Amino acid sequence: MALVRPAVCLIFALAAQCAARDAITLRPGESTTDLVSRLLPKGTELAHPPVTGAFGPGPANIVVLFHTANDTNTNYTGWVLVPAGAGKFHKYVLPAMPEIAGQFEITVEAIMFANVDNDSRRELLVLYSYHRNGSEQDDSHAVHAYKWDGRGFAVMEKLDEQLAGLKDAAAVRRKLKTLGVKTP
Repeated sequence: MALVRPAVCLIFALAAQCAARDAITLRPGESTTDLVSRLLPKGTELAHPPVTGAFGPGPANIVVLFHTANDTNTNYTGWVLVPAGAGKFHKYVLPAMPEIAGQFEITVEAIMFANVDNDSRRELLVLYSYHRNGSEQDDSHAVHAYKWDGRGFAVMEKLDEQLAGLKDAAAVRRKLKTLGVKTP
């Protein structure tokens, strides 16, 4: 019985890993824009145009951020499409935004990449502005930073806190420089 429990845990862990990494195939003649349009769930729209960049597990990953269309919940859902051979991608789902759904109007302002922890890989940074719904003056800016952990992407909460309130990529780069990060 003692061996069954670890085996069951391993099976669930492998299933979760496979679910986080769906296989996607680019159709003949399909552009990146067409691929992203095909993949978007019904009733959603892009929160930001897709961006391709060198970060995390590869040199040409595609960041896709979307949210429910025509809804007060503007929290984005994020995917990273990682090349997995000619015309193939693995889809990794970014951790969900921690903001309470429907409480904020969120606008993704920019996507950037920087090696914020000085390892061999750059991290993904999503810069956004927000307005607390029902408030007259509760507007600000924030950043969600995501690090590749070898199996998927994890939120860098401490960095998110350090970058809170910064309005644009230039301000984020300046702040990262004060934190000892070399930015492009």
